[in-house]
Amino acid sequence: MPVRTDPPAFLVIGAQKCGTSWLHRHLSAHPDLWMPPGKELEFFSYAPHLEDPGLPAYQATFAPAEGRIAGEATASYFWTAADSPWCRQPEGFQSDIPGTVLRLLGPDLRLVVSLRDPVERALSAWAHYIAHGELDSSLPLREAARFGGIVDMGFYGRHLAAWRTHYPATHVHLLVMERDIVARPAESLAGLHRFLGVREWVPDSDALAAPVFPGLPWRDDQEGGRVLEWGDDHPPVRVTQEDLDWLRNLYREDTAHLASQAGDDVTTSWTGP
Repeated sequence: MPVRTDPPAFLVIGAQKCGTSWLHRHLSAHPDLWMPPGKELEFFSYAPHLEDPGLPAYQATFAPAEGRIAGEATASYFWTAADSPWCRQPEGFQSDIPGTVLRLLGPDLRLVVSLRDPVERALSAWAHYIAHGELDSSLPLREAARFGGIVDMGFYGRHLAAWRTHYPATHVHLLVMERDIVARPAESLAGLHRFLGVREWVPDSDALAAPVFPGLPWRDDQEGGRVLEWGDDHPPVRVTQEDLDWLRNLYREDTAHLASQAGDDVTTSWTGP
Protein backbone atom coordinates (compact mmCIF):
# COMPACT_ATOMS: atom_id res chain seq x y z
CA MET A 1 0.00 0.00 0.00
CA PRO A 2 1.63 3.31 -1.05
CA VAL A 3 2.37 5.97 1.53
CA ARG A 4 1.15 9.46 0.78
CA THR A 5 4.17 11.73 0.27
CA ASP A 6 2.61 15.16 0.85
CA PRO A 7 1.64 15.84 4.46
CA PRO A 8 -0.41 14.73 6.18
CA ALA A 9 0.20 11.07 5.37
CA PHE A 10 -2.34 9.92 7.95
CA LEU A 11 -5.20 11.16 10.09
CA VAL A 12 -6.38 9.91 13.46
CA ILE A 13 -10.07 10.61 12.83
CA GLY A 14 -11.62 9.64 16.17
CA ALA A 15 -13.91 8.84 17.71
CA GLN A 16 -14.18 11.42 20.48
CA LYS A 17 -13.54 10.10 24.01
CA CYS A 18 -12.06 6.87 22.61
CA GLY A 19 -8.36 7.22 23.34
CA THR A 20 -7.28 9.64 20.61
CA SER A 21 -5.21 11.68 23.10
CA TRP A 22 -3.33 8.49 24.02
CA LEU A 23 -2.73 7.79 20.33
CA HIS A 24 -1.57 11.35 19.70
CA ARG A 25 0.88 11.17 22.59
CA HIS A 26 2.47 7.89 21.54
CA LEU A 27 2.54 8.60 17.82
CA SER A 28 4.16 11.98 18.52
CA ALA A 29 6.91 10.22 20.48
CA HIS A 30 7.89 7.93 17.59
CA PRO A 31 11.22 9.10 16.07
CA ASP A 32 10.00 8.59 12.50
CA LEU A 33 6.61 10.30 12.92
CA TRP A 34 5.59 13.90 13.48
CA MET A 35 2.32 15.36 14.70
CA PRO A 36 1.41 18.94 15.65
CA PRO A 37 1.95 19.51 19.38
CA GLY A 38 -1.75 20.19 19.88
CA LYS A 39 -4.57 17.89 18.87
CA GLU A 40 -7.76 18.88 17.12
CA LEU A 41 -6.70 21.05 14.19
CA GLU A 42 -10.31 20.58 12.97
CA PHE A 43 -9.41 21.77 9.49
CA PHE A 44 -11.83 19.36 7.81
CA SER A 45 -14.51 19.63 10.50
CA TYR A 46 -15.80 23.04 9.45
CA ALA A 47 -16.50 24.06 5.86
CA PRO A 48 -15.24 27.68 6.23
CA HIS A 49 -11.76 26.35 7.10
CA LEU A 50 -11.28 25.31 3.48
CA GLU A 51 -11.13 29.02 2.60
CA ASP A 52 -9.67 30.37 5.83
CA PRO A 53 -6.98 29.32 6.64
CA GLY A 54 -7.15 27.24 3.43
CA LEU A 55 -5.36 24.06 2.38
CA PRO A 56 -1.86 25.58 1.83
CA ALA A 57 -1.83 27.00 5.36
CA TYR A 58 -3.08 23.69 6.76
CA GLN A 59 -0.34 21.76 5.00
CA ALA A 60 2.26 24.30 6.13
CA THR A 61 1.46 23.19 9.69
CA PHE A 62 3.46 20.03 8.94
CA ALA A 63 6.64 21.80 7.80
CA PRO A 64 8.50 20.95 11.07
CA ALA A 65 8.19 17.25 10.20
CA GLU A 66 11.42 17.60 8.18
CA GLY A 67 11.23 14.28 6.38
CA ARG A 68 9.33 12.36 9.03
CA ILE A 69 5.91 10.92 8.23
CA ALA A 70 3.39 13.52 9.38
CA GLY A 71 -0.16 13.17 10.58
CA GLU A 72 -2.67 14.79 12.85
CA ALA A 73 -5.49 13.78 15.20
CA THR A 74 -8.92 15.39 15.19
CA ALA A 75 -11.59 13.26 16.81
CA SER A 76 -14.53 15.12 15.26
CA TYR A 77 -13.54 13.98 11.74
CA PHE A 78 -15.25 10.64 12.39
CA TRP A 79 -18.64 12.33 12.91
CA THR A 80 -20.48 12.03 9.59
CA ALA A 81 -23.77 13.69 8.84
CA ALA A 82 -27.02 11.77 8.42
CA ASP A 83 -30.77 12.32 8.37
CA SER A 84 -31.15 11.33 11.99
CA PRO A 85 -32.89 12.98 14.95
CA TRP A 86 -29.64 12.59 16.90
CA CYS A 87 -27.43 14.28 14.32
CA ARG A 88 -27.36 17.93 15.29
CA GLN A 89 -23.98 19.19 14.18
CA PRO A 90 -22.65 22.69 14.90
CA GLU A 91 -23.21 25.53 12.49
CA GLY A 92 -20.72 25.40 9.64
CA PHE A 93 -19.81 21.76 10.25
CA GLN A 94 -18.62 20.02 7.09
CA SER A 95 -21.49 18.07 5.55
CA ASP A 96 -19.23 15.46 3.91
CA ILE A 97 -15.94 15.13 5.76
CA PRO A 98 -14.88 11.80 4.15
CA GLY A 99 -15.54 13.10 0.63
CA THR A 100 -13.77 16.38 1.34
CA VAL A 101 -10.73 14.57 2.74
CA LEU A 102 -10.56 12.33 -0.32
CA ARG A 103 -10.85 15.30 -2.69
CA LEU A 104 -8.13 17.32 -0.97
CA LEU A 105 -5.73 14.66 0.32
CA GLY A 106 -6.24 11.86 -2.19
CA PRO A 107 -6.74 8.10 -2.00
CA ASP A 108 -3.37 7.12 -0.45
CA LEU A 109 -4.15 8.68 2.91
CA ARG A 110 -4.17 6.31 5.90
CA LEU A 111 -6.82 6.58 8.58
CA VAL A 112 -6.70 5.53 12.23
CA VAL A 113 -9.96 4.94 14.09
CA SER A 114 -10.34 4.14 17.78
CA LEU A 115 -13.67 3.07 19.28
CA ARG A 116 -14.99 2.08 22.70
CA ASP A 117 -18.25 0.80 24.13
CA PRO A 118 -20.72 3.37 22.73
CA VAL A 119 -22.67 3.62 26.00
CA GLU A 120 -19.49 4.38 27.95
CA ARG A 121 -18.46 6.86 25.27
CA ALA A 122 -21.81 8.67 25.50
CA LEU A 123 -21.51 8.97 29.29
CA SER A 124 -17.95 10.26 28.94
CA ALA A 125 -19.00 12.88 26.39
CA TRP A 126 -21.93 13.98 28.56
CA ALA A 127 -19.64 14.35 31.57
CA HIS A 128 -17.13 16.29 29.47
CA TYR A 129 -19.71 18.89 28.44
CA ILE A 130 -20.97 19.21 32.01
CA ALA A 131 -17.46 19.65 33.43
CA HIS A 132 -16.62 22.29 30.81
CA GLY A 133 -19.79 24.26 31.54
CA GLU A 134 -21.42 23.60 28.18
CA LEU A 135 -24.33 21.69 29.70
CA ASP A 136 -26.12 22.20 32.99
CA SER A 137 -25.60 19.28 35.35
CA SER A 138 -29.31 19.26 36.18
CA LEU A 139 -30.28 18.44 32.58
CA PRO A 140 -31.17 14.72 32.35
CA LEU A 141 -29.25 12.56 29.91
CA ARG A 142 -32.14 12.05 27.49
CA GLU A 143 -32.63 15.81 27.20
CA ALA A 144 -28.91 16.43 26.71
CA ALA A 145 -28.41 13.52 24.31
CA ARG A 146 -28.60 15.52 21.08
CA PHE A 147 -25.95 18.04 22.15
CA GLY A 148 -22.48 17.84 20.64
CA GLY A 149 -22.86 14.31 19.30
CA ILE A 150 -23.29 12.79 22.78
CA VAL A 151 -25.41 10.04 21.26
CA ASP A 152 -24.80 10.47 17.54
CA MET A 153 -21.04 9.96 17.65
CA GLY A 154 -21.66 6.45 19.00
CA PHE A 155 -23.31 5.20 15.81
CA TYR A 156 -19.96 3.79 14.77
CA GLY A 157 -21.34 1.49 12.08
CA ARG A 158 -22.85 4.43 10.22
CA HIS A 159 -19.74 6.58 10.48
CA LEU A 160 -17.33 3.80 9.51
CA ALA A 161 -19.46 2.90 6.50
CA ALA A 162 -19.41 6.53 5.35
CA TRP A 163 -15.61 6.63 5.54
CA ARG A 164 -15.27 3.25 3.84
CA THR A 165 -17.34 4.52 0.94
CA HIS A 166 -14.30 6.67 0.15
CA TYR A 167 -11.40 4.66 1.62
CA PRO A 168 -11.06 0.87 1.48
CA ALA A 169 -10.58 -1.25 4.59
CA THR A 170 -6.87 -1.58 3.78
CA HIS A 171 -6.49 2.16 4.43
CA VAL A 172 -8.32 2.13 7.76
CA HIS A 173 -6.68 0.85 10.96
CA LEU A 174 -9.32 0.14 13.59
CA LEU A 175 -8.53 -0.06 17.30
CA VAL A 176 -10.86 -0.82 20.20
CA MET A 177 -9.95 1.06 23.36
CA GLU A 178 -10.85 -1.72 25.79
CA ARG A 179 -9.36 -4.54 23.72
CA ASP A 180 -6.29 -2.84 22.27
CA ILE A 181 -5.24 0.37 24.00
CA VAL A 182 -6.04 -0.73 27.56
CA ALA A 183 -5.40 -4.49 27.41
CA ARG A 184 -2.38 -4.68 25.07
CA PRO A 185 -0.87 -1.24 24.42
CA ALA A 186 2.58 -2.37 23.22
CA GLU A 187 1.21 -4.84 20.68
CA SER A 188 -1.37 -2.32 19.50
CA LEU A 189 1.24 0.38 18.95
CA ALA A 190 3.43 -2.07 17.03
CA GLY A 191 0.54 -2.93 14.73
CA LEU A 192 -0.20 0.73 14.22
CA HIS A 193 3.44 1.43 13.35
CA ARG A 194 3.38 -1.31 10.73
CA PHE A 195 0.19 0.16 9.27
CA LEU A 196 1.83 3.59 9.00
CA GLY A 197 4.93 2.12 7.34
CA VAL A 198 7.43 2.95 10.07
CA ARG A 199 9.64 0.73 12.22
CA GLU A 200 8.12 -0.74 15.33
CA TRP A 201 9.14 1.35 18.32
CA VAL A 202 8.25 0.78 21.93
CA PRO A 203 8.18 3.78 24.30
CA ASP A 204 9.80 3.51 27.70
CA SER A 205 7.94 1.49 30.30
CA ASP A 206 6.75 4.52 32.28
CA ALA A 207 5.24 6.14 29.20
CA LEU A 208 3.62 2.90 28.12
CA ALA A 209 2.19 2.32 31.60
CA ALA A 210 0.51 5.73 31.67
CA PRO A 211 -3.18 4.88 31.39
CA VAL A 212 -5.51 6.18 28.74
CA PHE A 213 -7.78 8.85 30.19
CA PRO A 214 -11.35 7.53 29.82
CA GLY A 215 -13.01 10.72 31.07
CA LEU A 216 -14.41 11.66 34.45
CA PRO A 217 -15.18 8.59 36.57
CA TRP A 218 -18.64 7.18 37.03
CA ARG A 219 -19.39 4.84 39.93
CA ASP A 220 -22.20 2.32 40.17
CA ASP A 221 -25.08 3.14 42.49
CA GLN A 222 -27.28 0.74 44.42
CA GLU A 223 -30.13 1.00 41.91
CA GLY A 224 -28.08 -0.19 38.93
CA GLY A 225 -27.40 3.29 37.59
CA ARG A 226 -24.30 5.48 37.73
CA VAL A 227 -23.17 8.59 39.60
CA LEU A 228 -20.62 11.01 38.16
CA GLU A 229 -17.76 11.81 40.50
CA TRP A 230 -16.58 15.29 39.65
CA GLY A 231 -15.74 16.93 42.96
CA ASP A 232 -17.34 17.66 46.31
CA ASP A 233 -18.27 21.18 45.24
CA HIS A 234 -20.59 19.96 42.50
CA PRO A 235 -24.05 18.43 42.71
CA PRO A 236 -24.17 14.74 41.80
CA VAL A 237 -25.05 13.76 38.25
CA ARG A 238 -26.98 10.52 37.99
CA VAL A 239 -27.95 8.20 35.17
CA THR A 240 -30.50 5.48 35.84
CA GLN A 241 -30.50 1.83 34.85
CA GLU A 242 -33.39 2.68 32.53
CA ASP A 243 -31.25 5.30 30.80
CA LEU A 244 -28.41 2.83 30.37
CA ASP A 245 -30.79 0.26 28.89
CA TRP A 246 -32.22 2.94 26.61
CA LEU A 247 -28.77 3.78 25.30
CA ARG A 248 -27.85 0.13 24.81
CA ASN A 249 -31.04 -0.51 22.84
CA LEU A 250 -30.52 2.65 20.81
CA TYR A 251 -27.12 1.38 19.67
CA ARG A 252 -28.04 -2.28 19.17
CA GLU A 253 -28.73 -2.21 15.42
CA ASP A 254 -25.79 0.04 14.62
CA THR A 255 -23.43 -2.09 16.72
CA ALA A 256 -24.47 -5.10 14.64
CA HIS A 257 -23.77 -3.01 11.53
CA LEU A 258 -20.30 -2.24 12.84
CA ALA A 259 -19.62 -5.92 13.53
CA SER A 260 -20.69 -6.82 9.99
CA GLN A 261 -18.05 -4.42 8.62
CA ALA A 262 -15.19 -4.96 11.05
CA GLY A 263 -15.78 -8.37 12.65
CA ASP A 264 -17.56 -9.58 15.76
CA ASP A 265 -14.37 -9.33 17.83
CA VAL A 266 -14.61 -5.52 17.64
CA THR A 267 -17.59 -5.49 20.01
CA THR A 268 -16.94 -8.47 22.31
CA SER A 269 -15.22 -6.36 24.99
CA TRP A 270 -18.30 -4.15 25.35
CA THR A 271 -21.03 -4.51 27.92
CA GLY A 272 -23.77 -5.73 25.63
CA PRO A 273 -24.81 -6.26 22.00
